[in-house]
Amino acid sequence: MGIHGSLMLLSIARIAPLQGRVDITPEWLRSRLWQHRSTHDPVEHIRVGRGHECLRIAAFTVAMNQYESDDAIRRLINTTILSTPLLTQWRLL
Repeated sequence: MGIHGSLMLLSIARIAPLQGRVDITPEWLRSRLWQHRSTHDPVEHIRVGRGHECLRIAAFTVAMNQYESDDAIRRLINTTILSTPLLTQWRLL
């Protein structure tokens, strides 16, 4: 166990455009996610890869449980989508 009972946990999510092709690179999305991460987010490491008609996001977090870890990455993804004009037609799957 980590500090104060926290664990290093892996959370996985996918995002995709509402319609059309995936036209952004994993590297571009990864940089946007880091840009929108606050110092209070438990996200420690992010990887982004191409999936079938989506981008897959894997993130290691320091969290008390898997629910907290999954919630943290979903919040970061949603904040990034809402704050990035190029992603306004994208959604969390």
